Amino acid sequence: MNRGLFYGGLLILIWSWPTVFITLLSDDFDVITQNFFRYSAGSLILLLIVLVFRRREFLRARAKVYRFFIPSLLVFAFQIVWVQAIYLTTPTTSILLSKLDVIFIATLSALLFEAERRVVKNRFFIAGCSLALLGAVGVALGRGGEADAQFNLGVLLLLLRSGIWAVYTVMIRDLVNKVEPLITATWVFLFASVLFLPAVVVWGDIYRPTNVSVTTNIMLFGSGAVCVGLGNALNYTTIKHLGSTMTTTLLLVTPFTAGIIAYLVCDETLTALQVVSGVVIVSSCLLIVRKVVVHDDDK
Repeated sequence: MNRGLFYGGLLILIWSWPTVFITLLSDDFDVITQNFFRYSAGSLILLLIVLVFRRREFLRARAKVYRFFIPSLLVFAFQIVWVQAIYLTTPTTSILLSKLDVIFIATLSALLFEAERRVVKNRFFIAGCSLALLGAVGVALGRGGEADAQFNLGVLLLLLRSGIWAVYTVMIRDLVNKVEPLITATWVFLFASVLFLPAVVVWGDIYRPTNVSVTTNIMLFGSGAVCVGLGNALNYTTIKHLGSTMTTTLLLVTPFTAGIIAYLVCDETLTALQVVSGVVIVSSCLLIVRKVVVHDDDK
């Protein structure tokens, strides 16, 4: 447990930074270009990890590599929508609303899997969803006079992002039971990086890193390697030691740690209504995770 909590603490620290890095890089890179280079760095780190520690399993997965194609398309779409949403909103708003993943995943699972239909009937789930959606409205409207069409579009994209992530999560549910999760993640992120290549050639600027400072490039490739690559590897390691429910619970802390970082680095501030609404979202998702979402590996 102590080792698991250590890994969980590192994961919280790492995944408190992505929205901040994406925001800092937004002045120098368009959405497609940033995604291509960050995902390329992240997938290469994952590839190195599995080649060192899971080489045999990774190569064995080539026999049915087609299984990773659709999840890769979903991750590709997810990343574009998410980063575009961050460009239109703020780091803390983005990570707060991303906690609605818990609700989207639980609802979609209940619709597709008969064994999980009890979830949507659970009184804690109903209460948690209601409060979380109320909190989401509060975060979106809490800007008061600062609210504008661009920000509201960003909020809608964040909701779409959670929907895409829910479909992806449910889709790989059976896949990770057949293929080790870290191997699955490596193949998926590798293919997603490949998908970004033609996109960056057509709509992005593949030569952009040559026109920015060394510091900016370190932030670009470093954030991809650490947040995308090591972050996902550490996520699966934490799940192995603590279980998925406990890991999900720990990650509900990230809106607050990300908010502190955004305040210090990006000078971002939240209104009182947004702070209260954020607490409502996180508390509601915590209620759902602890009272409703039960995974086999936590039993």
